[in-house]
Amino acid sequence: MRNNLIFIFLFIFSISSLNAQEEIDEIVSLCQYFKYQELSNGLENLKKKESKKVKYIWDVLLDRELVNDYFEQVIEFNADFIEEGTNAIFDGYQLKIRLLKSKDGRIAYYKIVRMKYLETQYYPSEIIIKVDSDNILSKLKKDFFNAYSNELDFNQLFN
Repeated sequence: MRNNLIFIFLFIFSISSLNAQEEIDEIVSLCQYFKYQELSNGLENLKKKESKKVKYIWDVLLDRELVNDYFEQVIEFNADFIEEGTNAIFDGYQLKIRLLKSKDGRIAYYKIVRMKYLETQYYPSEIIIKVDSDNILSKLKKDFFNAYSNELDFNQLFN
């Protein structure tokens, strides 16, 4: 009996891990278009795929203007896998999607960080991808320097 329970648990865990990787791959592919509307629509489409077994939540945690209609934004995406027959969450993950975008929705830079839950909070565990669109990012860096007489420091962003 105990072996059967262990097998069932491992089977459910492996299915949730497969689903998680598919969802992460989908989010990465949405960012590769460098269009904010594509990303936003894709996250909403994931929410429509919710079921009794999985719940998706996404929220914009930060959206502020850097300079001349360029914005930094942080999106938090959570996927919670729910134990069948209960409301208990048995697995899940969180992504932080960090963007630099123009007012018209073109993404200049993005970084997707998978967060890992340890004890009482989430910690960055893996940078999934980090890409920039050279043309838009170059203009942003130039505008930032012209406005502040300093180089754009990526370590100071997204806080």
